[in-house]
Amino acid sequence: MGINDEYSRDAYYEQTWDSDDSDEFDPDIHPEDWQDLYSADLLDGWTYLQEFVHDNHLRMKRGCTFPSFVTLVMDATRWRMSDLTPSETSRRAWGYIRRVKIIKDRVLPENFYRWFNENIDSI
Repeated sequence: MGINDEYSRDAYYEQTWDSDDSDEFDPDIHPEDWQDLYSADLLDGWTYLQEFVHDNHLRMKRGCTFPSFVTLVMDATRWRMSDLTPSETSRRAWGYIRRVKIIKDRVLPENFYRWFNENIDSI
């Protein structure tokens, strides 16, 4: 036990700090700082996408980069779904990467389908 029970207070503080975690994009935070804050989640989503592409014998187009993927997560409205019908492959890919909470919370499936169709080709 620490002096004056300092360790239990630290544990309580950490618990309350973690419970106040919000995935909303804070407009006061710089985009690069937001990327740093969620870098592990963004990298997980990118890794899942690459795994899906590899396992399904697909090919990433030249513009399909990690920064493009991060832009999708940060500003998904750039890829508004028009009258495009999502492919079965893009639906399966969404099911694969939506395991990452920040992606599921910030990106609508329709936005992902459009981004996927613009960035991934079948071989």
